[in-house]
Amino acid sequence: MLSPLSTKKSIKSVLLYFKKTVDNMGTLTISIRTDKINTRNEAPIHFRMTKNRRSTYIASGLTIPTKYWDTKNRRIKSGYPNSARANSLLMKKFNQIQDQMLKSEIDDSRITIKGIASVIKGQDCPGFFELAEQLLERNKANGQISTHAIRHSVVEKFRTFLKRNEIPLSEITVQMLNKYDLHLQTVHENSSNTRHRDFKILKMIYKEAYRLDYIQNPGSPFDKIKIKQTVPEIEFLTDEELQKIELVNLDGFPKLEAARKLFIFASCAYGIRISDLILLNESQLSNDRIKLTTKKTNHQLDVKLPQKAIDILDWYRANNGDNPYIFNMVPIGFDIKDPIALDKLLAAATVTYNKYLKEIAKKAEIKKPLRSHISRHSWATSALRKGVDLYQVSTLLTHASVKQTQTYAKIVSEDLDKVAALF
Repeated sequence: MLSPLSTKKSIKSVLLYFKKTVDNMGTLTISIRTDKINTRNEAPIHFRMTKNRRSTYIASGLTIPTKYWDTKNRRIKSGYPNSARANSLLMKKFNQIQDQMLKSEIDDSRITIKGIASVIKGQDCPGFFELAEQLLERNKANGQISTHAIRHSVVEKFRTFLKRNEIPLSEITVQMLNKYDLHLQTVHENSSNTRHRDFKILKMIYKEAYRLDYIQNPGSPFDKIKIKQTVPEIEFLTDEELQKIELVNLDGFPKLEAARKLFIFASCAYGIRISDLILLNESQLSNDRIKLTTKKTNHQLDVKLPQKAIDILDWYRANNGDNPYIFNMVPIGFDIKDPIALDKLLAAATVTYNKYLKEIAKKAEIKKPLRSHISRHSWATSALRKGVDLYQVSTLLTHASVKQTQTYAKIVSEDLDKVAALF
């Protein structure tokens, strides 16, 4: 049996919790909307909910002439027909809303005033997978086909784990997410980088509820799941290996010759991504300059081209016929405004290009797995070795953050450390 002192402490703790909950719940008032007066000088009566300095309104269904509203006592004046019955209905609805506000706060303190209003109006707050569908549809509408495909697979993997088609945000807990992380490791055998990517996407979906004002803050159970990324080893070609690519005999192999020139172009022209090179056209070139908006990051690149790159452009212009796309990888008449068709074209063209690079590497006796992105890595490491500033390299690579570029700086630093062993 609890002692009287323990009982008092228990009661006190409950009362303190209840007071805290009520304080956090916000306020509810009845008001007439003079900003919505109609032609008959009537205005609707609303219930105004306020929490954290944000308000929302719920209609009472009553509209009265403004002269019958008692502003001080927030009720309908007795001169209005059936005022007693109308005030009784208002108070009944007021109590119902107040009860729902308290219940919502106790069930999930993260819910916003808009979220509470949705529940009161009979509109459920979006569940996690409903939010996911909204985000995925936006990706598709914006032509982000590859992004849509990756995110869709991540969402479906999570849905399969839960064995549910929907789950309220309040039911996604740290404990659940820890179990899911273990599931990804043991059942799917996912690497730390794959798990990090998956959780990043799931957290982005969760934060949609904050963006849409259904939860109070962006903090989420995902914040407490820490998955360390491992930096993959970056493959790049040395200046000597690049020279071997340039000098290897490719007579009789016109497709390999075209692929080689494209690779050399990317390796000296700031490591431009293959997706941007495939779509490069004359409108993006002016004398010795290139000006484009990158497809992946939507960053601007406006810079002078080195002479070697200009010579390669001239070679392509002399050999690609009437195709307006410089590297002749987009069929004449192709509709690049079709996002699905464009995504398929870029994927297929990249696969073919990488196939040719593999053959070139074999002929040049290069053991590294030659592929499109190595030209980007090669330019970055070469530029840093030659003393180009890290921030300049980051800008020319159109990286979203200099942190991405620091990986190359680390490689160069490790190479310099090896010099110490020579003395």
